[in-house]
Amino acid sequence: MYNMYIMYRGANMPGSSSVEKVSPSKARENLAEIIGKVRFGKKRFVFSSRGKDIAAIVPIEDLVLLEKFEDNQDIRLARQALEEEGTVTFEDALAKLGLSEEAVRLATISK
Repeated sequence: MYNMYIMYRGANMPGSSSVEKVSPSKARENLAEIIGKVRFGKKRFVFSSRGKDIAAIVPIEDLVLLEKFEDNQDIRLARQALEEEGTVTFEDALAKLGLSEEAVRLATISK
């Protein structure tokens, strides 16, 4: 993880990486060029529509780092949950989250 951070930090020093905003239509016209800049130049692109950021293309290293961060968050939260007293039934957990068993089943199938 430390090596990933050093790579990430090095790629984000002033002048070495920047975020470029582009419209989805302009991105379609220049997709090969954008992918090349992301892959080889470690650039980041944010797609904006009507003044609102809607999506991004980032180097794979950024995505890997983000996923590791999310995994670490999940592990930390799971450990905290294990330390809590008491139990909750599956049905109560669904109700508390405002979900139905059918929604959970469909979400599981779509993966």
